[in-house]
Amino acid sequence: MNDMNETPLENKPPEPAVDAGPRSAFTPKLVFGVALILAGVAFTLDNLGLMNAHLVLRLWPVVIILWGFAKLWQEGLRFGGGGLFLVAIGTFFLLVMLGHGNLAEAIAPMGLVAFGIWMVMRALQKKRSPAQGAVNPEHYVQGTAIFCGAKRRVVSQAFEGGEFTAIFGGFEADLRSAVPAGNQVRMDVFALFGGGQLKIPENWVVVNHATALFGGIDDKTQDDNSKAADPSAPRLVVTGIVLFGGLEIKH
Repeated sequence: MNDMNETPLENKPPEPAVDAGPRSAFTPKLVFGVALILAGVAFTLDNLGLMNAHLVLRLWPVVIILWGFAKLWQEGLRFGGGGLFLVAIGTFFLLVMLGHGNLAEAIAPMGLVAFGIWMVMRALQKKRSPAQGAVNPEHYVQGTAIFCGAKRRVVSQAFEGGEFTAIFGGFEADLRSAVPAGNQVRMDVFALFGGGQLKIPENWVVVNHATALFGGIDDKTQDDNSKAADPSAPRLVVTGIVLFGGLEIKH
């Protein structure tokens, strides 16, 4: 999964990144090394009559897709144009192979999925735009996870809320170091065949206005009723829709 690096929200401008240690082992070299090993094993089993290597080798576009994801993992979405290109090319050839050469049959269903995602994103943008115009982007967290993951850590001392979208993916937001700008902040979520997790401070109270259809919202902070009765306790208002997915809220 990509975009899994924590993105802090702070009151001051971000400082230059410092290399704190070795990077992830998920690299293009690792992808090609594993691919060569699997190809060698497939040919060996084919020679022994234990399997048909041709059926496995037809999936060679998967190597290109994983190569692209490895580049995205290393470079991030901001500088990951090459990785996105490799993922797109690999997906194209994989659909052709799985469609037995019939390009229309292979691409048409994925075209419907892409068009549906585009419509969902447009609808969410229109729904959320009024809230965005009233907040400071430096104190507002956002995350989008489509066939991937998104992880955010918020340390803002004037936090104004946020929004997350997960479509066949997942997100995680760590708000335990955040301080709300007022007594109440809103977090809008949309999850479709995906889900997310919100980690909030111990003294926050959750007000759930989100809707779950064929999914669930698990608020593990509801046990402490004394906080809910305290009018001065910061409140996190959760809005949005969870479809065929789940949302977990905990300390």
